Amino acid sequence: MVETISSEEFPDYPVRSLVIEAHEARRINASSFINYRNLHGLHLIRPKFFFDNRSFDGFQYLTNLETIELDAETIKGRILQLDFHREIQILS
Repeated sequence: MVETISSEEFPDYPVRSLVIEAHEARRINASSFINYRNLHGLHLIRPKFFFDNRSFDGFQYLTNLETIELDAETIKGRILQLDFHREIQILS
């Protein structure tokens, strides 16, 4: 369980591929990952924050980000209308 999904909580490790999995996060600071060239996936398990068009601001600059996986009972707002050219999976 993590309070905030950010680069402070998930530092950039010198690996080829990085996938972040966070459980019950209350906030996300997507823009803190702007310099992560190796971030390929983000898995959000039971997130506790409200999704809106600003929730993922910053991820659009990550050219290697391939998958955002959401495990949520209720997705509020317009998450599927985001301007992403990524695969978004919603698991419930």
